Amino acid sequence: MTVSEYIVDYIIRQGICDVFCYPGSTLGFFLEALRKRRGEIAAHLNYHEQASAYAACGYSLAAEKLAVCLIMQGPGATNAVSGIADAWLDSIPVIFIAAQVHTSQFKGESKIRQIGVQEIDTIAIVKSITKYAKTVLKADDAPYELERAWQIAVSGRKGPVLLDIPVDISRTEITERGVEKAKEAAVLRRYYDRFDAGVIEGAAREVVAAINAGARPLVIAGAGIRQANAVEEFKTFIDAAKTPFVTSLPAQDLYTESPYYEGFIGNLASGSAGGGAVEMTNRADVVVTFGSRLSNRTIAEGNRDFAPNARLVRVDIDEDELTRNVKENERHVVCDARLLLARLGAEKAGYNDFEGWRNVCEDIRLTGEHEAGSKIARPVADFLGKLPQEAVCTCGSGRSKALLARALELRERARVNRVLFTAGLGAMGFAFPAAIGAYHATGKPVYCITGDGCMQMNIQELNYIAHHNIPATIVVLNNHRLGQIAMFQDRNFSSNYFASTEDSGYHAPDYKAIAGAYGVKYSNDLHENSGRPEIIDVEFDW
Repeated sequence: MTVSEYIVDYIIRQGICDVFCYPGSTLGFFLEALRKRRGEIAAHLNYHEQASAYAACGYSLAAEKLAVCLIMQGPGATNAVSGIADAWLDSIPVIFIAAQVHTSQFKGESKIRQIGVQEIDTIAIVKSITKYAKTVLKADDAPYELERAWQIAVSGRKGPVLLDIPVDISRTEITERGVEKAKEAAVLRRYYDRFDAGVIEGAAREVVAAINAGARPLVIAGAGIRQANAVEEFKTFIDAAKTPFVTSLPAQDLYTESPYYEGFIGNLASGSAGGGAVEMTNRADVVVTFGSRLSNRTIAEGNRDFAPNARLVRVDIDEDELTRNVKENERHVVCDARLLLARLGAEKAGYNDFEGWRNVCEDIRLTGEHEAGSKIARPVADFLGKLPQEAVCTCGSGRSKALLARALELRERARVNRVLFTAGLGAMGFAFPAAIGAYHATGKPVYCITGDGCMQMNIQELNYIAHHNIPATIVVLNNHRLGQIAMFQDRNFSSNYFASTEDSGYHAPDYKAIAGAYGVKYSNDLHENSGRPEIIDVEFDW
């Protein structure tokens, strides 16, 4: 079995049936290995490596498992860097298999820039945005490195890994000795193995004691809960503790049907101060966070005033994340969220009664929802309310993200879809390819809600959804401007626009003509998916 064949076989054995890629000559042996197994695994051909990388991110987020992306060397690898960075910042487990030039064309330690055409040091480029990145120089090393990379990607705080494989290595046969070496990586202890029963018990006692020590406890739930596959454990914990909780925006779909859910926190929540959730943190005397890094977008700029009257307890699996203190004297609990929440949920009678505090939080939330009643967001909220429960939405960046956030506050709480965000990177080209990945993860219609600027970043993927007749609806919230830039210029430069509006350098295309060119249905009214690819071009003056 060649290295390429072994890697494809390994991916199938892990239960992954989809990979995202764009062909390149150095990927030839991988493509042949995929062709031979095409009844067991599908290779989805995007039309830009950045789109392949974002599609893999969307697949992983929607399927809640590792995704695979194949990229060629040189420009293929550099094109994918934005997607790798997105996976790194949002803790998305993706394994990138990057082809490389023949080992005889490596420049090595030489100071010259290049020997092989399209040769570039991929590892040096991605080292700071991957959990593990390695060039495989021997065929017999491939099984071990693949097993190791895979485990690193899905263990602890999840994230992307990359294996750089020269074309001559990809076609070389692996010996039995190489296969045996993989077993060495297979027995490596996973990151969370160090959280034995004693550690979990101690962490649980500390969190319960912290909650019960206050009269006004508030839980902040972050995206790390879903990344830890701990959604059900979180629900059980909240039902047991009966504690008011808020979420970060990327985690807003965790448990909205709960009577204890009080909205999401951050600068995209309604109200000038960042929403009712901020008021709750101001009044709380204990704040416990799970899997949230408390970014400046979540707790606003100048976080010295965050939860001014509260003791802060932060639960996170990433010790490095906790080296950044949000408050003086905050308490850190390094633990796997799934294991800890399972133990906390079992503490059925161990929590105090916080009914009075819950009523206060509910009143604050209802006031915030009244503030959120923006006329501009209401049509989007009504549209979200009509979507099938199983449909997945993806979100763009900038003003389209802000508008969707307002709409999410207005929606019916019992009818909530998964919404996939580009949180840390805030990438404009993320939403559309991520929707393609989400479709292949779920097999259900997908909805991409994006802006006219974001849509142009990976607009070529219209060819993909048209060719494969993917039931993807792209809602373009079209204000004919780069809204976030124009808003900055409104606030700082007396509305002297430059490169942000249609009379200052930016231009929104004719989406009807583009839809026709690609053979995609076009409309301009918000409605459910028609079972075929479609652009809904909606004018918004916001």
